[in-house]
Amino acid sequence: MPYEDPDVTDPMTRHGVMFETENGEAMREMALCFIEEYRRSGLDRDRLLQLFATKDYAGPHLAYMTLGEQVIREMIDACMLRWGTATGRTVDMNEQGKVKLPVVEP
Repeated sequence: MPYEDPDVTDPMTRHGVMFETENGEAMREMALCFIEEYRRSGLDRDRLLQLFATKDYAGPHLAYMTLGEQVIREMIDACMLRWGTATGRTVDMNEQGKVKLPVVEP
């Protein structure tokens, strides 16, 4: 099968899904998942907030715009209490000041 023509029946192909929910906590849960994931990857408080404020990160930015900066700050602070403020890991940043993701960047 050609690389540019993925098979929709292939179970190894990633597929994004969207669904509506009436649960008002869904946005908070999504934001918490992003915060924990990126925190455990090595981002500090300031970089986490910057990530949420950056339009290029669609999911985190949607939570930032929906919940507001203060709520995101409080969630980040709570996560810092849980996971700590230092991991000993560094995070590579690209020239635009965004987290460098070698998996998606050439």
